[in-house]
Amino acid sequence: MTTEANGSYRPPKREIIESTRLLFSKGNYPYKEQLKVLKKSSRANKIAGLVEILQGHHRDSLTHTFEDALMAVTFAQDVFRDMLTGASYVLPESRAVYLSKIVNVFEGSLVHDIGKTGVDKRLLNTKDKSALTEDERHRIRLHGTLGGVILHELSLYDLEYFSYEHNLGSGRSGTWKPEELNSRHELTEIVALADLIGGLLDPRRPYHRPVTKEHLLWLINTKGNQGVYSRKLIKSFKAKIATQDMYPPFSREDYEKNDLFMTLMRVYGIMDVFERTISEDQLTRRGLDIRIKKS
Repeated sequence: MTTEANGSYRPPKREIIESTRLLFSKGNYPYKEQLKVLKKSSRANKIAGLVEILQGHHRDSLTHTFEDALMAVTFAQDVFRDMLTGASYVLPESRAVYLSKIVNVFEGSLVHDIGKTGVDKRLLNTKDKSALTEDERHRIRLHGTLGGVILHELSLYDLEYFSYEHNLGSGRSGTWKPEELNSRHELTEIVALADLIGGLLDPRRPYHRPVTKEHLLWLINTKGNQGVYSRKLIKSFKAKIATQDMYPPFSREDYEKNDLFMTLMRVYGIMDVFERTISEDQLTRRGLDIRIKKS
């Protein structure tokens, strides 16, 4: 895993100032009133409320978020499983630390794309990115910083990093610095890998076709060699795809295979929006040959 657990990476100050202005100063963020209500809520209700906002803003982004969350929780369970094995008796403290990491990954994966609520739906649905202006492309790229500002506004300080950092290393080598990767929150790479897989295999994105599984494996190995993902995480990913299908899009049955994931969904009060989102997505895809073939 990465070297620092607290997440010391910050986007450039000018991006944070710009994002704050776009969301709150200019008054064009449509969910300001909902955020005001959520500020007075419990942590779980804040996260559930953000999920509801994303569902209303752009359902496909929330479907992608749920798929990322399932993958991230599954990978985290495997990466940290050694906390629960190798001894005849596992200390309660070890179980508590293990569960806290899984819960943090779960929470972070649910909010990592919340900045997309600050991006116009028209831009998110654009089929031809080349038709966008430079300002429009910049607004889309800014969604990670926008999300961090939203999470900060709700005092979810320990979740800001999942929004700020999930795109680090996603571009070509040279567009990010090694020291940025080394200053990530230790759990960010798990959500980042899930986001990469979900994004590249997502058949709902109007601006690209899903890549092949072979290309995805090549890309993950390449980024592992560049230090974007740890060897332990890549090993976990390969183990999972060797024993079960961890490639999205997922069916309702795919989600139900992970008991802990489904339990957390219930505890956080997200099941209603989850059921609506998955049902609507499956109706959209029904009869269309867009499901990636299982190999």
